[in-house]
Amino acid sequence: MAAKTAMLKYLSKGKTLTTKQARSMFKVTNVAARIHDLRNDGHAIMTHMNASKSGRNAVYQLVGV
Repeated sequence: MAAKTAMLKYLSKGKTLTTKQARSMFKVTNVAARIHDLRNDGHAIMTHMNASKSGRNAVYQLVGV
């Protein structure tokens, strides 16, 4: 299964997905590009930015789930 499809399936369950999780679970190196692809396919995905000691981390959530 393509990473983009797997990410959409995961988000469709109402779960959030961090950049770190996507890299680990789906072996995606450019997570933002896959999210961009999903948005271009018509999926409404929100991005939340969390700050931590190690820097900022994106958290993605499918809207309307």
